[in-house]
Amino acid sequence: MSAITPHQARQLDSVRGLSSLIVLVGHANQTFITPIESEHSVFVGFFTQFAVMVFFALSGFLVGTSIFRNIERNQHFLIGKYAYDRALRIYPPLIAATFLMVLIWKISPHIFPSGTYLFAETSNQLARTGITTNTKEIFGSLLFLNGFKTTTPGPNGPLWSLSYEVWYYIFAGLLFMLPRRKLLAIILLLTAIYLTRKNQQFIMFSTVWAAGLVLAKYHHSGRLPSAKRMQMAATSLTVATILTMVCVLKLNPGHSAWLTPWNYFMVVSGIWFTVILAMVMQGAISLPTCFHKSATYSYTLYIVHFPIMLLVLGTFQTTILDSIENAVLVATTTVLFCVIIAAIMAKYVENKKLLETHFKTLSLQMTDK
Repeated sequence: MSAITPHQARQLDSVRGLSSLIVLVGHANQTFITPIESEHSVFVGFFTQFAVMVFFALSGFLVGTSIFRNIERNQHFLIGKYAYDRALRIYPPLIAATFLMVLIWKISPHIFPSGTYLFAETSNQLARTGITTNTKEIFGSLLFLNGFKTTTPGPNGPLWSLSYEVWYYIFAGLLFMLPRRKLLAIILLLTAIYLTRKNQQFIMFSTVWAAGLVLAKYHHSGRLPSAKRMQMAATSLTVATILTMVCVLKLNPGHSAWLTPWNYFMVVSGIWFTVILAMVMQGAISLPTCFHKSATYSYTLYIVHFPIMLLVLGTFQTTILDSIENAVLVATTTVLFCVIIAAIMAKYVENKKLLETHFKTLSLQMTDK
């Protein structure tokens, strides 16, 4: 068995933290800068979409590592422990982000110059037309049905990837549940397939998450490919990633996810990063660790920043779109504000020990009653 060393863990934390910051900056560009100057937006998009695939690859690897430890410690896979750990990680920040989104949605008509949920009419192409959602979208996102049975809430677009990720957790858990509880696992797998089968992008991106899971298996068993093979794979995937970038720049998207160049860029670049991750686990290369502290609030930052940005845009729309200088200043200030808010919230909603203590206290109180 191979374990993740402290130095490797710091590298992974740094990558996760940096990826969340890249997404943050990318959305700030989309919200504040692109409506004025859009020529550069596609290049910013490459970094932003790649960062999302980094999340998927890391998620597959780290969740896979957790699964194999689960099996090793208990001699078989404990689905209850797996589900508890995933729920404790996912739900507290998501519930907090949902409350924040609803609050921003409700107060926006009282703040926006239009007096409604909509932004003022403009010739600029905005990231959204306003801050609007509904109960179905909100509960759909809380049940991770957005992108499958409901629409992702407009004020918090990044929730699309969280929904995908949670369904990858579900599929992985059910697959490892098969050996001991075949009938139940098969029924639940068929249900999961039925619910997700029509989302082509979800199916495409599953290859990145699955690559991370496979890497976790090889790493846990101590059977990583040789450094030479991984270098060859990384070189080939680098060329493939560049080719997909050319396709994004030169080709128009088709009428399905399978015909959209962006999706192929995201898949290929995500698998490329998985190979880089394998090289890190083997010790063949080392990644900078300077962003490792931002991993403590990266998940919260990812799911709270977009509603805040839309609120700022709607409140100061005229000033922001008046000049590129104002847009850059507001974008920078909003990025810093989002980081501060996420860091404060994460001290509570991403603090596993604090949450477990709180839940135990509530459980005891309910038992006493």
